[in-house]
Amino acid sequence: MTSARLKSALSRSVILVLLLSLYGCTGHKTAPGSAAASRNVSFPSVAHNGRISGQIFLPDFRRYHGKRPTVVVQSDQAWAAAALATRGYIGITVGISLTAGFDRAIDVARSAVAYVRSGADAARARIDRSRIGLVAWSVGSGVMAVVQREGHGVGAMVVLDDLVNGVPSHDGLPGRQPVVPKVPALAVASEDEYGAGGRSRVDRKPGFHLWRARKKPTMEVVLAGFQHSTFASGSPAQLREVEHFMRAWFDRYLGAKRAATQRSATRRLLAPTVSGSPLGALLSHDARSAAFLPGRLDCEDLRTCLGRRP
Repeated sequence: MTSARLKSALSRSVILVLLLSLYGCTGHKTAPGSAAASRNVSFPSVAHNGRISGQIFLPDFRRYHGKRPTVVVQSDQAWAAAALATRGYIGITVGISLTAGFDRAIDVARSAVAYVRSGADAARARIDRSRIGLVAWSVGSGVMAVVQREGHGVGAMVVLDDLVNGVPSHDGLPGRQPVVPKVPALAVASEDEYGAGGRSRVDRKPGFHLWRARKKPTMEVVLAGFQHSTFASGSPAQLREVEHFMRAWFDRYLGAKRAATQRSATRRLLAPTVSGSPLGALLSHDARSAAFLPGRLDCEDLRTCLGRRP
């Protein structure tokens, strides 16, 4: 490994430790009053002879009562599982990679959803198996796009840096396959694609347009100054921006079914400020953000919709 790559890897490790410390999830046990605990888990593959390793993040059940929604999170975004756990969600992280092929990556995600629904975990009494969310980044976005269409309690999805409209061949199907939108999907995207140095002015919303055409709730939020790697190794302030939209989306589509709760979550999605900063200052000027919330908002340029209330 070159010195530059080693320095980058160490930097990401340090940032992850700091973020997990920030959200109270640095170990398997929690001190009194801490918000979340995490521990390792292992569960069977649904397609192969073998087991898959992951980590589960638990909320403080003394504060959050009843059955809780669960979110399956790509392990590169462990910070998201930790953050959501402090807000009453159960998070399960798994490693998703195309190293062993697209089918194998899909199996990892499917197996995690099956584990949530199996009731095999010690926290099974607190897991609501009908309210499951998905979080993916990079190549994981295509993987979760396949899993979201299969049901099994999955009710919402958040992808970081691309909501795709097509995926590679899988499950014995030939050629590139179209995505079939089934659940509400939020994309939080970077404006500087893969850190190439020049801001991307291409259409970053093919997935958004597909979800909208199918009348499924969707948003594409393109954040200024973000690169592809920011979603894994960004500053705490940057990741709080992502968390704001992610949590509001899950609160809206996985949270309580009360109308007041849903209205509150939708307002947060369209709030004029995020973490104390004006939304207009956070959105990219080069790539348009957009929102399609059926019956409430249909906007191709979120900047023009600032201040609207559903």
